[in-house]
Amino acid sequence: MLAWQIENLFGLVSGLLGRSLLDPTIYFIDTLPSQIQWPDVVLTVTVALLLSLLATIYPARRAAKVEPAQVLGQY
Repeated sequence: MLAWQIENLFGLVSGLLGRSLLDPTIYFIDTLPSQIQWPDVVLTVTVALLLSLLATIYPARRAAKVEPAQVLGQY
């Protein structure tokens, strides 16, 4: 969400510090441009959701095989 406002935030921080964070004598740029690539955002969210879903399958299958009465009887 901060990517939309990174240029404004960068300018704000530079102004508060009183100096440029990207020294033009060292770096070739003096601003921090940002461009949202929606296909990349959708791909990242989709992969994250799929991985989190896949990560729940193994523990859920193991838990489904456990008999609750046997587990509770051990305590």
